[in-house]
Amino acid sequence: RSLHQLRTLAPRLCILAEPNSDHNTPSFVDRVKQCYYHFSLNFDAIEGLESHVAHKYLIKRHFFAREITDILAQPEESRYERHERVEQWLDR
Repeated sequence: RSLHQLRTLAPRLCILAEPNSDHNTPSFVDRVKQCYYHFSLNFDAIEGLESHVAHKYLIKRHFFAREITDILAQPEESRYERHERVEQWLDR
């Protein structure tokens, strides 16, 4: 359904990115470091968009904030976001 809706927008370009961060580590300090590095890169990219400031805020607040909260504030067994580094994927 989502891809169908995307197609109706007729975008010239669609980029799908998968995080290369270890947000699944039990260490809170390591998750904070990984979140800072990963999401600061995302936020820098968003700031570089030619878009209205309010749109940029909405992307950060309503999309990424949920992920950050999940990674940092949820107990391990309740987390939805379990990003792993590419090396971990390749080992499986």
